Amino acid sequence: MSKMTLKEHRERLAKNKDKTDIDLPRCYKTFRTQLKACGYQRVPFAIVKEIVNMLWEAQGRKPFFYTENKNGVPYVWSRKTDWVKYDYFRYEWDHLFFLSENKSNYIENFALMTSRGSQQIQASMNIDEVLDTLGQSKTSHVVYENLRKRQILFKSDKWLNLIDSIRKYHTSLK
Repeated sequence: MSKMTLKEHRERLAKNKDKTDIDLPRCYKTFRTQLKACGYQRVPFAIVKEIVNMLWEAQGRKPFFYTENKNGVPYVWSRKTDWVKYDYFRYEWDHLFFLSENKSNYIENFALMTSRGSQQIQASMNIDEVLDTLGQSKTSHVVYENLRKRQILFKSDKWLNLIDSIRKYHTSLK
């Protein structure tokens, strides 16, 4: 299969029950780059993995903007260059608030998205602008729920202790 339509790609994703989980190990590695942007140059892999897993759980173990039709076919997808090669979501880290708002480089600002979510739904807007655009759609309900669960996470002792351990580890290296 050398070429694939968007519909074929989405239907192929729908058939893979593990489509949302397979790429997670790669995300552990790619999140290190995000941590460096936050000023954390060396974070132990176990901590990176825990952060990613907690963010992942807070967004329902799915891409941030994930919705599907009544047949289970997702309304989000990966980059076109990945359609033939992968039958699962290839994730991208993206900011919920962008650099121009001086809010970008902190850990809680990152979310796991697909290319569709990052480039076409969010399209360089801050998440509050995205919600205005989405109105009362199914996707907006998913976003509100993901944001609600993230707020609960970020106030939890487990999260606060993890962030504290990153800061202590980072400070101890200076």
